[in-house]
Amino acid sequence: MDAALCAKKLPAVISSLMGVFASSQKSVIQEAGDSLLKLIENSVTEGLIAQTEAALNSKVPKKQRALTPLENIVNTVEGGLSPRYQSSWDDILLLIASLYEVRTLLSLSLPFLLSLSHFFFFFLFF
Repeated sequence: MDAALCAKKLPAVISSLMGVFASSQKSVIQEAGDSLLKLIENSVTEGLIAQTEAALNSKVPKKQRALTPLENIVNTVEGGLSPRYQSSWDDILLLIASLYEVRTLLSLSLPFLLSLSHFFFFFLFF
């Protein structure tokens, strides 16, 4: 398996599979979730993590640079917590947990957790 090619294609694959989480068929959602978990576990490499950390530590503001593949993946999975996918949040939270397990959210975790806390605050109190 070519790790560089995988890293390049992984955001598009994950993005295209996220739509399945809007399905009304739980078995389809679970199979898609299992597939995405395996993709994340097997395709997120130390090089991909290092590339993201280097981009985040650079002096170039995020708005002025292209997002790394890993940032795109995190943004896509985070988008799965929108109301559209509410019936699948349990499966999406497993994807988020897998990103932590493969240490991909080290530098991204604070902004992600802040947005997650705001998200749940909104749904709990409004």
